[in-house]
Amino acid sequence: MRPKPGGRAELARLASEQAEAFRDIPDRWFIAGDFRPTAREMETEDAREARLGRASSALGDHLEPPDDASDLRKSWNVSEIGRDPSFPPRVRLQAYRTFLPEDIPAQLDRWKDWISAVARKEYGAYQLELLVHEESVYLHHHHWAYLQETARTTLDRTAAWANRPEIRAVGDRILAHPAPTIHPAPLWPVWGARACPEDHEGLATFLRESAELLDLNRAWNRLAKGRAKFRCWRGYVTFDEDCQSAASPRTREFFDWAGRCSEAGMVLFLTY
Repeated sequence: MRPKPGGRAELARLASEQAEAFRDIPDRWFIAGDFRPTAREMETEDAREARLGRASSALGDHLEPPDDASDLRKSWNVSEIGRDPSFPPRVRLQAYRTFLPEDIPAQLDRWKDWISAVARKEYGAYQLELLVHEESVYLHHHHWAYLQETARTTLDRTAAWANRPEIRAVGDRILAHPAPTIHPAPLWPVWGARACPEDHEGLATFLRESAELLDLNRAWNRLAKGRAKFRCWRGYVTFDEDCQSAASPRTREFFDWAGRCSEAGMVLFLTY
């Protein structure tokens, strides 16, 4: 989208208003951390959605589709930054907004600088804390919770194999297994603080809890049949792997696209 002539200050104001309205609806961005709605704490969810709709509509009234940018794809998922665990949670949340053409280059530089720093492990201690947080959230939400649900629904079935004593015993162990720890998200990076994975208590706890769940998962799959087998576990991403994967080809492609949008005078319009 391209800004209509005039009214730049109003456009910037509306972009800020839309970003605030979006941040007030946590279910839309799924980023863990110590974040709270920016205003109107007693506002209902429907009212917040309506406020976002009004802000987006008002902002859209100041934009128009381009007629000379056929070489640019029309959109890119904002989750390229918003869901990338390489970025700090606050940076991810701040990506959910509309960016005016003149603001894009500086924002791109900040994103690129961070990715480069991650690859060089310049914020190692922070990166490790963030990795443990992200992996623990995945372990809790996508392994433990789904494994519990799989065991619960299977044990409720009447099929003969689902009522065998051995599978019921494993199912009962799964249902009795405590929820793994969700380690807190670090808030602010400290440059030069090195990571020490071998001495990190949170990482040790995560690795122990993930190994326990993986053992239960394997015991279940040896006995379960068909769709009752659970295959969600994807393995732990090590600290080195996390640093090496920071600058993915898709992320670089997004940076290139956003830069060309800025050069063409385009707005990155949040329509999530």
